[in-house]
Amino acid sequence: PRPARHCFIDLDILAHAPWKYLQAGMGDTMGKFFECHFAARGDQLAHSSALGREISNMCYAPLREYGVQALADCREGRATHALEQAALAILVSTGLVSLLVLDQYNCAIAHSVDYGLILLPGFEEKFLHGSVVAYGVLVQLAVDQDWERARELKAFLQELEIPTTLREMEVPLDREYLKAVLHETVSGPDMEHIPYPVTEDMIFAALEAVEGL
Repeated sequence: PRPARHCFIDLDILAHAPWKYLQAGMGDTMGKFFECHFAARGDQLAHSSALGREISNMCYAPLREYGVQALADCREGRATHALEQAALAILVSTGLVSLLVLDQYNCAIAHSVDYGLILLPGFEEKFLHGSVVAYGVLVQLAVDQDWERARELKAFLQELEIPTTLREMEVPLDREYLKAVLHETVSGPDMEHIPYPVTEDMIFAALEAVEGL
């Protein structure tokens, strides 16, 4: 009936957990920054949503600074300052944004791409949610034609060893094969409040663009 009263973050536990979980956590956290700003574009936000949107900057900037080192430290089972900064972004910054903004500002194209791709047989068993959301951010940036930010993000995701193409995820770039994926992407609940209409053609064109980025 109400949120948890406390959140305990034990860096030693996180440092010895599978590094893939940290990698995916960072991918999902980046999505919060890009999707919140995208979904809120053009809206006059109430104080709470505006505050949450600004906090979403802390879902990306610290990961750019500490993410690669945090992942390396986690792989070695070391609880470090870098891992702490990544954990705070993943758990605290993201949690605050989610609770402060109206739900319509929590997700957008990036999550919808994930919910489309998991319809493919066996896909969800191979790839963690957050890593696919990070790929979905690239698709969102391509739809929005923000090529400078897309190239910047692609380079960063490659440093984190997060897949940046369908090819890496063993998914063919075939319109017929992706039919259900495209339909789910544009019709999912996360697409109900975005700054302009997005069609299946736009998503497929973005997939093509990301593939060749």
